[in-house]
Amino acid sequence: MKRILLCLGLFLVLSKRCEGKLTKECLADYLKFSNIHDDILDSIDPYTGDPVTCSNDIRLKIADFYGETRSKMESNFKQKPYADCAMGEIETERYKNILLNAEVIELKGVGLKFWKISSKNSKIEELKKQAQNIVENALIKCKGQTDYGAFFDTFYEQKRFEPMSDDYDYCMRKHLVEKSVINPNLYNFKMNPKNVNIGYERCESIMKLALEQMRGNIENSGSSCVIDTFVDNGYLEQMMKIQLLSKLTLTQSEKNNEKNNFVNQMIEMTHKIISCPKS
Repeated sequence: MKRILLCLGLFLVLSKRCEGKLTKECLADYLKFSNIHDDILDSIDPYTGDPVTCSNDIRLKIADFYGETRSKMESNFKQKPYADCAMGEIETERYKNILLNAEVIELKGVGLKFWKISSKNSKIEELKKQAQNIVENALIKCKGQTDYGAFFDTFYEQKRFEPMSDDYDYCMRKHLVEKSVINPNLYNFKMNPKNVNIGYERCESIMKLALEQMRGNIENSGSSCVIDTFVDNGYLEQMMKIQLLSKLTLTQSEKNNEKNNFVNQMIEMTHKIISCPKS
């Protein structure tokens, strides 16, 4: 089996000797050696054929999987711009092993004791769903890195020159520190740079109104489930944070770091809205 795995890392020129039909025995040995544990793999006899043929057949099958995945993304105009990035995320041991496991079941057929618990089709669908989740997560990440990164830059520049009242500036800083959204030990941060004298209740009122207005601005951006999920996970505070950051003196490196943090936060939120009903 080690010979099979070593052969996978080599560039093999196809020849009569290397050509062959991918067998369940070849696949099962490869998956077991890759620490994939499944009852069906244990029920398949060891592979006794040519290891070069086996490794080449597996390599070609993996290439088929990746080619089909890329083709589907590139045929979707919404996904196409992110295909290269997504494939970099998708081409992993886990993804290919899930699909190879489904391939073993396809080749093995029905009739085993194993299938009394889980039918062939349902097991294959379960594995393909796992693979599809990997694809969807990769697209969310890649799209998020592009779109949310651009949004951060645009919003940051927009807010740099937008005036704000001294009361709002102080109350926003106070709110973000209390919510642990911003670290007051960074960027020469000052809680009350204008020496504002304002009571707790007045600050609470200012923040409540500001958050309500910000929510109102995004109400038409999605379903109530989507909006609630974003708001509950701190989206409005993230917008306030960008507004505040635009007023501070950040180096380019610090700004890039904050942008990356924002992008990651937004990607996490995007994962959470997947469970929302489609509008």
